[in-house]
Amino acid sequence: MLDRAVRTLAGWFPEVLVAVRTPGTRVPAPARRVVDAPPGEGPLAALATALEATRTPWAFVVGCDMPDLDAAFARFLVARATPDLDAVVPETARGPEPLHAVWRAGVAPVLRTALAGGERALHRALRGLRVDRVTPDAYAACPGATPALRDCDTAGDLRARGIALPVGGPA
Repeated sequence: MLDRAVRTLAGWFPEVLVAVRTPGTRVPAPARRVVDAPPGEGPLAALATALEATRTPWAFVVGCDMPDLDAAFARFLVARATPDLDAVVPETARGPEPLHAVWRAGVAPVLRTALAGGERALHRALRGLRVDRVTPDAYAACPGATPALRDCDTAGDLRARGIALPVGGPA
């Protein structure tokens, strides 16, 4: 799924970063690998690391377990990013989707402070930030939004979406 995400994102954005736990982790070209700091602390640390490493003022962030990326939905979210915001985060019935969102790179120090205070939950780190919480009604005009916000946690999820598993991949 990572290869698929990198290929897709590389066609839309000038830079693709992949946050990884360990330095030796393979990252598909043309992505640039950034190592979580500190390693093993989860998505909040990975996001802070990626935002510190980006060369752009804003970053479209997506979990590699969301294979149905949609260009129109990504552009829709990016277009909502304004200087008075820290993030543009779509909401679903499950709550906010901070790993399919647009983040201001300058918010990395705030995320680091949350980490230093013991926070590990990305959705709780949104508290106190200036967030455009994009409701399903607001993104209803983007037909690819709902599929884009569904993650794949198991091999069965992938098969159900018609995504071929690599040989030797998950069962």
